[in-house]
Amino acid sequence: MFFSISTKIDKKFPNNFQFDHLWFNCDNGWQQTDSTFYKGYDDNYCKIVFDQHGAEIDHSQPRSFPLWYQSRLITNLDCSLCPVWADDAAHIDKHGNITLTKHSVDLSVAPGALTIGQAQHRIQQRLDRKLTSPLERMKLYYSGGVDTLLIYSMLSDFDLLTEEHYALDQFTTENQTTLKKFWAYKQIHHWVEPAWLATGSHGDEYFLRGPAVISMLTAWHNINFFQLLSANPTSYHYHHFNRYDKLWKDAWNTRHQLQHDYPTIDLLNKQILNILINDHQHWHLGNTLTWTPFKDIEIAKILLQCPIEDLLPQFLDARLTKDLIIDYNPDIIDYLSKYKNHNNKENLYMLSEYYKKNSTLG
Repeated sequence: MFFSISTKIDKKFPNNFQFDHLWFNCDNGWQQTDSTFYKGYDDNYCKIVFDQHGAEIDHSQPRSFPLWYQSRLITNLDCSLCPVWADDAAHIDKHGNITLTKHSVDLSVAPGALTIGQAQHRIQQRLDRKLTSPLERMKLYYSGGVDTLLIYSMLSDFDLLTEEHYALDQFTTENQTTLKKFWAYKQIHHWVEPAWLATGSHGDEYFLRGPAVISMLTAWHNINFFQLLSANPTSYHYHHFNRYDKLWKDAWNTRHQLQHDYPTIDLLNKQILNILINDHQHWHLGNTLTWTPFKDIEIAKILLQCPIEDLLPQFLDARLTKDLIIDYNPDIIDYLSKYKNHNNKENLYMLSEYYKKNSTLG
């Protein structure tokens, strides 16, 4: 779902359409109806409409892709330009003038506390609804981690990938260096023909397992997370989170400033949610559409209703995510790697054998 709208044609994109003084340049996989272009699905889409005044950019909420701009150009490919934040709406007129307008994004957390069990139930209800819409047959690459295993547990009919697949086409070839600037596009598969790829995108972040958010939440609550991590060497995140020892120590040492900057939990939560909605990950590539069921800010809002003590097992051991896997399919939890991003292929063979025995194609 890469594109640019500018007053000049951009041959880095394989498709180029002119509307008066504006050019729409894009990768493959867009649907065109007259002067409207659309790509994606309800929870992860972009729609661009051209008219006599210019071009309007519509998208799923919160926006799944980044945007940058300069004079006479707006794009989600060139990260060296000025950013368009998630609460900005962008319009480019027929002469290339760009206007940004702030729009309301709900960053509030509902009042009242939830137990971790209640939170898990509400999250599962949201995930269930994502399975009720008509889905194409998915391809799923199991990385060894909890997020892709949770997707495995949710799906009943899909193709399991055990090797990486990245086909080159004109766009991926001409933009290799640029695409590598997006960390999530270093970890993606690509087919030239139309395909659907299920990804664990946003699983760390929206399930509150990202280091930046954990460091803020624990420090604000006067919890020394590095000390806690050191005391739990068998926890799922132990090896991965030890890479962030400076982050944990800095957050702890500056916790009083954090508490001063965000004197209430509501203000802290608002800042956390603002960080999360500006963390863009997978937003489609060519004819490969990415299904991203965890790209749902309500998941984070639900978890932020839980007491910090109830969230610590999720921070350390991905406990809630593991419990969701067990609820969906208890037979596969033993195929999860012991640690995140550490010997992550250790159980891949066993999961592959399980898939062969239980797949609808088997």
